[in-house]
Amino acid sequence: MPYYLSNESYPLAHEPTPEDLRFLEFNLGGRRVVVAEDGAEGTSGETTGPGWRRTVATGNDERVGLGNYINRIKKDKDKEQKERKRPHVQDARSHSPLPQPVVRQRSPPRKKARPSDIYTTAAGEDQSLIPSPLQSPTDSGHAPAQPSLGSGQEMAALFSLPAIVNHFDQLPDKVQQHVLMHLFRRSRMPTIQRVSSFAATALKRDFISLLPQEIAVQVLCKVDVNSLASAARVSRSWRKLVDGERSVWRTRLMEDGLWSGHGVEEEEEKELLRRYEVLDREARRRHKSKAGTPSDDEPMQGANAIGDHPTPYKHIYRRRYTNNQTWLNAKPEHFSFPGHGTHVVTCLQFDEDKIVSASDDHSINIYSTQTGQLRKRLDGHEGGVWALEYKGDTLVTGATDRTVRVWDLETLRQTHLFVGHTSTVRCLQIVEPVLDEATGEYQPPYPMIVTGSRDTSLRVWKLPKKGEPAFEGLSPTAAGLNGGAGDVHAPPEENPFHVHHLEGHTEAVRAVAAHGRICISGSYDKNVRVWDIVKGQCIHVLQGHESKVYSIVYDRFRNRCVSGSMDYAVKIWDLASGECLHTLSGHTALVGLLGASPNYYVSAAADASLRVWDANTAELKHVLSSHAAAITCFQHDETKVVSGSDGTLKLWDIKTGRYVRDLIIGISAVWQVAFHGDRLVVASQRAGSTAFDVFYFGRGVDPVDDPKLERECRPSWERGDPREPQTYQYDVPDTEGDYIDRYRALSVKARSSQIEEVMDEDEHASLEFLEDEMDED
Repeated sequence: MPYYLSNESYPLAHEPTPEDLRFLEFNLGGRRVVVAEDGAEGTSGETTGPGWRRTVATGNDERVGLGNYINRIKKDKDKEQKERKRPHVQDARSHSPLPQPVVRQRSPPRKKARPSDIYTTAAGEDQSLIPSPLQSPTDSGHAPAQPSLGSGQEMAALFSLPAIVNHFDQLPDKVQQHVLMHLFRRSRMPTIQRVSSFAATALKRDFISLLPQEIAVQVLCKVDVNSLASAARVSRSWRKLVDGERSVWRTRLMEDGLWSGHGVEEEEEKELLRRYEVLDREARRRHKSKAGTPSDDEPMQGANAIGDHPTPYKHIYRRRYTNNQTWLNAKPEHFSFPGHGTHVVTCLQFDEDKIVSASDDHSINIYSTQTGQLRKRLDGHEGGVWALEYKGDTLVTGATDRTVRVWDLETLRQTHLFVGHTSTVRCLQIVEPVLDEATGEYQPPYPMIVTGSRDTSLRVWKLPKKGEPAFEGLSPTAAGLNGGAGDVHAPPEENPFHVHHLEGHTEAVRAVAAHGRICISGSYDKNVRVWDIVKGQCIHVLQGHESKVYSIVYDRFRNRCVSGSMDYAVKIWDLASGECLHTLSGHTALVGLLGASPNYYVSAAADASLRVWDANTAELKHVLSSHAAAITCFQHDETKVVSGSDGTLKLWDIKTGRYVRDLIIGISAVWQVAFHGDRLVVASQRAGSTAFDVFYFGRGVDPVDDPKLERECRPSWERGDPREPQTYQYDVPDTEGDYIDRYRALSVKARSSQIEEVMDEDEHASLEFLEDEMDED
């Protein structure tokens, strides 16, 4: 190449020639011909590259320049054409006469310049058919000026273009590539850009539309999520395939660590399909009502747009991915508001619309999730409320007044009063029917309530339906015998909502967990019992703990249960056989809290630590140990753990065990924590008063995630998001055993009054018991 072609004007001037184009060999007239660049013969033997293999020329090979090679190709082509047999004149006459060609005016004939007449090379150099844009440098070393328009050399090059194109058509592919490479080297940037734009059209291929769908899907399964998002913007056909192909997003869920397994995604898929049906029904209704009268500020939606939803797996991926990113990386919106005065918050549950909290001040408060405004205070219990759960608009509560009450959250009134327990109702759960795959029936046949009490028993009640007549639990027979003096509660046998009385434990029932027709209970008698709440029978008595059982969770994915005890151990039980599968050790104090998700168990103890276990192998994954005091509350899912203790609320990455950040600091205590979707609600104590904190991690809600759709698309007993387990709370110590660790740090004299205030009459223990426990330790 001429050295005066600068990189600024000719960006490709000094680009090296690809190795497979520096040395070319062909068969020309029965002879082996080698076309090579200067310096290409420096190697010996065979040289290979991507897609090519050649043998280096030997001394006997003929060396020709590129121009001579092209001329030889031309002569061979002409000779071949002359030797072809021409048709006879008479044969031509037998055919139909051909149309006469149109005679056009032409310029005066001009002698065509041959390449040998126009371009000359120094001795020993290869001849090239490609003209250089500039002449050789002058003696001064500067490039000569561009030839003026109409100069002999320029005009000769112009008239030789047809010959150049004709020669180019007859060249082999490799030589064509070699020629084009030299042309690009001698081209300025505008020329290169124009040619690149021209060639880009031929290089583009709609491979997604051209390939069979099965192959196109396999291609998309290998693409990351960012590339999928870009592909969906290419065309409508690409978007339809990307959005609608279930296997593509299933692959992304699995490869990006967002797959839960155990049928969780299938459950969410069914739920989303039901919600899509509701959205389509509403869209058809609006389309029908607005037919013929389009609004100026609302675009018309064609009927064909109804039902055009992406695969539920794409929505599942987007929801999990965005939630994970915002929870672990983004700064949430936050506001707080006061509630319950100075009392302890014992229970907490919320949704997008409302926050329901209970306290030891006998009250239940309903707040707005969006603003924190108090909507209603539900009064009726005569003791501290220690158990609470709601489904839809039905709220069930249990308290130290030994009653179970049912409330309508729409009218904010009490509808039913159940009496039967003879001591504090310490735990309860609403049990929704679950489809039994073996029988094809829902079990239990209708929603039920299971309550556990310090009277050592459990009771099973039928959950009242919305709109059923109120039941106050009064006995007209007993009231008549009493002379009408005061209300007399009916015994459970006269209550139409009472189903079973489950007896067997010998001490207080501390925790219950149920799914379908199976319920598990943990008691201070060191035992765990498995019940069939449809038949009202005990199936197994799980023995093995050496002290009181404080926590229970049901692993419905593996038909197991997990129990935590005051003996510092966590045990995993097989519910089919009643066998203890694993004993998880490591905690050094009371294990008062347990949680289960599809792939993780989490245990929290009074030793200020949380432990994350693999639910499949029972192996310890992480120890979360940044707290300085007993864990009072926590919740987890497949991504994160939120835990409260010692005046701080911490966020953890459950997959790595990494501490992420403190969400709240500088408070006295954390009573309760609950999160759902992109919201987190915390009840804590600061400056002697109780307050609630609401954190919002969201980026906007998809219409299909609107919680109002639940009322229209499914029965009340179908479960919500299966990836989010129940909230597991380590309540404020309310028995003698709970106070041991706190009592060690504080004197009996300073804390005795506070301890006595929290205990109810059924569990009121003397301080001598605590002193004995300390002496034994």
